[in-house]
Amino acid sequence: VCDFLAGMTDRFALREYKRLVGPLPTGFEPLRGRA
Repeated sequence: VCDFLAGMTDRFALREYKRLVGPLPTGFEPLRGRA
């Protein structure tokens, strides 16, 4: 459950980051291995 919640939080934070800052630099995909 903790990993699931952490994944949800990471995705939310990443979405907010993309919305506020813009696309992430190439090669920065921390969620790819967790999904």
